[in-house]
Amino acid sequence: YTVALYVQVLTVYVEHSGLAPANHAALLGCLLAFHLSFWLYSSLPMSADSHGLIAYLYADPSYWLGCGTIAAAAVLPVALLKYAVHHTWPSESAVVQHYERERCARTPASQAAAPRRASGNERNGCSPSGGLD
Repeated sequence: YTVALYVQVLTVYVEHSGLAPANHAALLGCLLAFHLSFWLYSSLPMSADSHGLIAYLYADPSYWLGCGTIAAAAVLPVALLKYAVHHTWPSESAVVQHYERERCARTPASQAAAPRRASGNERNGCSPSGGLD
């Protein structure tokens, strides 16, 4: 279950382009709650089959190496596919942003550094910082 949880959390991070701080807190809190509950369960004396298991399991490097390898093998194809799709077939908004950045970058530097007045650069829709207004 540990690897499945890590795969799900990493997939959420890969699939979403922007996460709010609440999302980060929820995802990392999920991992923390899982490990804390696993540790609490294994420390109970009535769980004889797994009593003290967590101390041995978390101290074993092969456990962590296996978890990391399996999670990376499961998430890496998703990340590579997202990267390939993004660069092979960009969205319409990404294409427009690319051309707007190129257009704003071609304007003269004297117009971009001008004070906040209606310069030719701002009339074209470019802000002095190089982005769109």
